Amino acid sequence: MNNKINLRLNNDIYRGNSFVFFYNEIPIVSFKGETISGALLANEIKICRITNKINESRGFYCGMGTCWECTMIVNDTHSVRTCITLCKPGMKVKTQIGNRID
Repeated sequence: MNNKINLRLNNDIYRGNSFVFFYNEIPIVSFKGETISGALLANEIKICRITNKINESRGFYCGMGTCWECTMIVNDTHSVRTCITLCKPGMKVKTQIGNRID
């Protein structure tokens, strides 16, 4: 993620200390109160899951937990809605294949 632009607004915003979580084993910087989808979008990551029937990518859509398009695997829990789940230090987030993997 070295040459990527940080898409967070930074003017006069105090975010507190940053921390790292992992997206498909890649370290991602986040801040307290930031959702997983917000941190991923700030790092130009737009794909959350891949459909299992037609192999299409899905990403962030409604941003309020209604549509379930942003589901990912978070700390080995499948189908976590990342638009309403806050980041935590060290958490592991993975791209999900299909609606649910058992």
